[in-house]
Amino acid sequence: MSAVPHHVSAIATLPAPFVLESGAVLPELHLAYESYGKLSPNRDNVILVCHALTGSAAAGVGPNGRAGWWAGLIGPGNALDTRRHHIICSNIIGSCYGSTGPGSINSRKRGFRTATVSRHSPSAIWCGRNGCC
Repeated sequence: MSAVPHHVSAIATLPAPFVLESGAVLPELHLAYESYGKLSPNRDNVILVCHALTGSAAAGVGPNGRAGWWAGLIGPGNALDTRRHHIICSNIIGSCYGSTGPGSINSRKRGFRTATVSRHSPSAIWCGRNGCC
């Protein structure tokens, strides 16, 4: 069980094509994310946590309820206080933790994606800012 109240682990899907900064186009985008705390009615209490290229979205709570990589900072009374803020941490595009990457199945063709999906942090930040998760 999560030690952080209102913990959600999910995958957001953008069904429309997503253009990366490189110009490569993904026919759809899956972005794995975790969120902690409640979103306010005005939606003005969100903090977007961006992680290292090799990290996962498990910032506050990791697999099997273990402490995530920022567990000491996320939670009630911590620096990122889940009593006041809604914290979102998404995996980056190209991640092996659930977001669209080189091994993702292309639902519009048979088999794996033909184009290599590299890690594009600016594209991941764009996703966070524009409500992908």
